[in-house]
Amino acid sequence: MFEDNPLGADPSEFDELRQLIQAPLARRVARLERQARARTTDAAAVADVLPEAIIARNQDDKLARALEPTLDAAIRSQVKKNPDLFVEAVYPVLGPAIRKAIAASTRALVQSMNQTLEHSLSTRGLSWRFEALRTGRSFGEVVMRHTLLWRAEHVFLIHHETGLLLGHRHQGVSEVSDNADVISGMLTAITDFVADSFDVADGEPLQSMQVGDLSVWVERGPDAVLAAVLRGDAPEDYRTDLQIALEEIHLRFAEPLGEYAGDNAPFADAEPLLDELLQLQVEPPASRPSPMLLILLLVLLAAVTFGGIALRDHRARWDASLARIEAEPGWVVTDTGRRGPQRLLSALRDPLALDAESLLAAAEVPAGDIAVQTEAFLSLDPPIVLARARAALAAPANVDLSLDGSTLHATGRASHRWRQQAGLLASAVPGIDRIDLDSVIDEDLEELAAQAAELGHRQLRFREGKTVLAPGQDALLEDISDGLRALYDSARRLGQSFDLEVVGHTDSSGDPDRNLLLSRARAEAVRDALRRQGLRDVPLNARGVGSQQPLVPEDTEEGRETNRRVTFGVRLIEVAGPREEAP
Repeated sequence: MFEDNPLGADPSEFDELRQLIQAPLARRVARLERQARARTTDAAAVADVLPEAIIARNQDDKLARALEPTLDAAIRSQVKKNPDLFVEAVYPVLGPAIRKAIAASTRALVQSMNQTLEHSLSTRGLSWRFEALRTGRSFGEVVMRHTLLWRAEHVFLIHHETGLLLGHRHQGVSEVSDNADVISGMLTAITDFVADSFDVADGEPLQSMQVGDLSVWVERGPDAVLAAVLRGDAPEDYRTDLQIALEEIHLRFAEPLGEYAGDNAPFADAEPLLDELLQLQVEPPASRPSPMLLILLLVLLAAVTFGGIALRDHRARWDASLARIEAEPGWVVTDTGRRGPQRLLSALRDPLALDAESLLAAAEVPAGDIAVQTEAFLSLDPPIVLARARAALAAPANVDLSLDGSTLHATGRASHRWRQQAGLLASAVPGIDRIDLDSVIDEDLEELAAQAAELGHRQLRFREGKTVLAPGQDALLEDISDGLRALYDSARRLGQSFDLEVVGHTDSSGDPDRNLLLSRARAEAVRDALRRQGLRDVPLNARGVGSQQPLVPEDTEEGRETNRRVTFGVRLIEVAGPREEAP
């Protein structure tokens, strides 16, 4: 037995020790319970003091940096949900800028078109047209080169501190767009070199430089630099435009310029301001055209009009010819082109389709107008499939073929061998899955049936009361034997067999029972005679009917002699496919 309190301690001391150990845990649980119950009250209290806290922390940007991810996510989510709200918010700012940029571009385009049109009716314009033909340049480009006084071809917006490119705009097609960052860096390096290497007072940086036919004007601001690449002699007023644009950029983009860290997205809105600086000035036309020049131009216009009409008619003929070729079975046009005045046409052509010369003649295309290059392929156009089937199956002239989907229907008359081969070969013809030969008459089987019917009309006569052939019947028996052998061989070749029944008959004289036995004996005698002549493989059955089936009335001796006979019954049977003969 163990004691409950082996140490002999006082129980109250254990309670006190337990209270000391559990008291902190109990206080923490109670504090958590109070916080949970007061959660709603605390949220309301935080909401009351949050505005004051934000104002108090507005002295530095710690709170702004903390709230930036949350505000960014909220703005992005709201843009996705309600984009129209943000469109309405930025419309007053972007609308005027976009309109100004479009108006400036439109003015430049109209001015260039006016210059081209005005000089096209002058003496100089004609010489410039010859120059355009000689140099391969466009007439508008030649006019601009001769009449241009000055033009701002490129405008660069550069960050002052880093020298990085913030924006670049240019007129027409530019080959320096991919190198704009390098150019902006070089401009910054050159201006810094001038400032560091020469005795330049503060506030008097490099303002212009000359590069061949081009000059570069530079305007510097606290945070950004504008550089304009000019061709010709620009007026001094243009520098004022650069200064005004640079001031507008500093005003509208002060925050992105001050916090610039390589992200150019905020400066996309500055493009309309840069577009306004892409200005140009050309000299006005010298004089109005003379009447003779107008007449010459009218004649030229008439010639151009006539040529345009002829070209339109030629194009219409080409389109009609192309449509005719594309509609032709077995032709697929893959490409068209031109080699001088001659049209080029590449196509796929089925070997059974109409040849190119005949097709162009059918389309009424003059020889030499179109050069055709073809490659072979197998067409599935129904007329081509039918022609291919007739060639592959070697269809006889008296067999007609028609196509229903992928089923080939044949009608007419053909040999048994052709019907069998067509059934085997048809599915190998592209575009055909099966062939229907039910409407094709088998000429060989038809001839076989005729042979069998002809044997059915043969008969051998006998002497009265005997199983001996009447005089002159031996040659007929031999002829019947040859016919049965030919019938047997033809039937085997065509996959047919037959039942041959030898039927004996008597006249009506005498006892009927004796006549029945006599008729059977006559049939067996003929059967045995045929077998002796080599027809052992031919199936022969003998049967007697007595006088029950007279052929003619027996009013005369001749009639009774006619009824003393043996007849033959032939029934054809299809047993197997054809037995092919050795070639």
